[in-house]
Amino acid sequence: MSKTKILVAVALINIVVIAGIVNELGFGNEEVDTSTIVTAKLTISYSNAGDNDTLTFESITTTESTVFGLLMAASSEGNYEVMTTNDGQGITVTDIVVSDCDACEKEEGYSWQYTLNGFYSDIAANRNIITNGDVVEWIYTSEI
Repeated sequence: MSKTKILVAVALINIVVIAGIVNELGFGNEEVDTSTIVTAKLTISYSNAGDNDTLTFESITTTESTVFGLLMAASSEGNYEVMTTNDGQGITVTDIVVSDCDACEKEEGYSWQYTLNGFYSDIAANRNIITNGDVVEWIYTSEI
């Protein structure tokens, strides 16, 4: 193998290592300002439980202006618990346990997804900013 190929290989390895270090340290990850007070609509539905097992909050005010903040703000009023994980990229809702809902059961292949103003998003719930009048729907579904 020639010296040029060895130098190129070493340079590429160094670039990959440096990029990994920069990613782990969070350079380039801007902090999101979530401190704005907003009022929005929230719906929580189990698609496998029928129409009677949907919680709707026409007007919830939160001091954390994210999809997740809205979900948490309604939790005491809605009498439900939220279970989460955080893989470093953001919060993932793993379960929403609604009290007094016998039909709200866990099923294999189902997960919690959310829509913001009718559109699914791949942004972590604690990083997706909402504004006044937005509509957030959490759906327990097998479709995504």
